[in-house]
Amino acid sequence: MKANYQPIVVNNANKMFKVLEEENFFVEFQIENKQFVFEYFCDFFTEKFINGEFNDGDITISTDEMEKCLLDIAIKDTLYSLSKEGIVDVIEDENNEEQFFLTNLGKDVAKNLK
Repeated sequence: MKANYQPIVVNNANKMFKVLEEENFFVEFQIENKQFVFEYFCDFFTEKFINGEFNDGDITISTDEMEKCLLDIAIKDTLYSLSKEGIVDVIEDENNEEQFFLTNLGKDVAKNLK
């Protein structure tokens, strides 16, 4: 983990992670890098914590927010898989956010898809 998170954030991220495991999300969507999923939820819940969106130790999350989170996770995992294959690469920008881009191999693959 790159950051230190508040206990309420870690607790909620652990709960969410456990639910995803119980629902076989990782298996169904072939998510290999589970650590980034945990960190994703820690960052997500930190923002909600800062905005005061919590009740009695639980941070609320709407259905739309959950759908967006799961979609973001699936997309990012796909990008990590493409990175392993050398099709995309990633760098961190000045805000420590990952920026993905096509490699030369990725550009060749894209040309062949046309």
